[in-house]
Amino acid sequence: NTYQIIAPLMVSCIISVLLAGWLKKESIYTDKLVRRGINIRRGQDINILKNIPVKSIVRSDILTLPETATLSEIIQKMLSNTYQELFIVNAQNEYRGHLSWKYLARIARDETELENLVVAADIARTDIPTVFENDHLDLVMNLFARYGVEELPVIARNGRPLLIGSVHQKDVIEAYNREIQKIDLAGSISGIARTTASEKTVKLSGDVHLHEIEIPRHLIGKTIRETDIRKRYQVQIVLIKRTGSEQSEHTPQASIFPDPDYRFDSGDHLLVLGSDAALRKFQENRTD
Repeated sequence: NTYQIIAPLMVSCIISVLLAGWLKKESIYTDKLVRRGINIRRGQDINILKNIPVKSIVRSDILTLPETATLSEIIQKMLSNTYQELFIVNAQNEYRGHLSWKYLARIARDETELENLVVAADIARTDIPTVFENDHLDLVMNLFARYGVEELPVIARNGRPLLIGSVHQKDVIEAYNREIQKIDLAGSISGIARTTASEKTVKLSGDVHLHEIEIPRHLIGKTIRETDIRKRYQVQIVLIKRTGSEQSEHTPQASIFPDPDYRFDSGDHLLVLGSDAALRKFQENRTD
């Protein structure tokens, strides 16, 4: 009937928890997320859109009208196109305002009285914000929700509001879905690679294998676009595991999807798809 054991028991439990956390950072609940490339401690994927710039999905084929266009010309222009929104510019292509079918519907009833009196500059919405190419899509989605539009103007960041193009809500959603698919696929492939860590090879079908290899020396410092690996060696890079000197806080995921402009680093590991013969040719830098 003594309680003296409670204090040492609590201390031993605390030490055990700390030691377990140091030896294995993830719990059984977060380990699956990590395998999918999701780092909840960094908040990396709580909002994926914060990592996607506007310039990656900016549209250049937009509908514009001069600020001197009459109401009749505006309506005729929109009727002859499939665009739901257009942008008003001056003679120097500087952004002056925004118009949409929804907004014009309230004005179109009085077209016969106003068609020769009102010009685009008079009725264009100037409260719709603009975005820059380097802004992230998280900001864009918040603006869509706040202002009830489906398209926002993208302007140059040089002191003058030169209209570059637009960013559309549909494109933002598609970009988000693509990033989710990349994370899921990367996590699935990483899982396959981990389960065969000892052999570093997974047979898929026939002579086609999934191999994990160290970056060949002849690729270090070059980009995927420069090497043209798929055409020269008949090998497809599926995933890049970054452990080299370029890894930083801006690239928290260990596994990334291959990008044509990605420059290989000395510590990289590649997950490649191809036949054994093609893989040997790739590693030996042979193109025969």
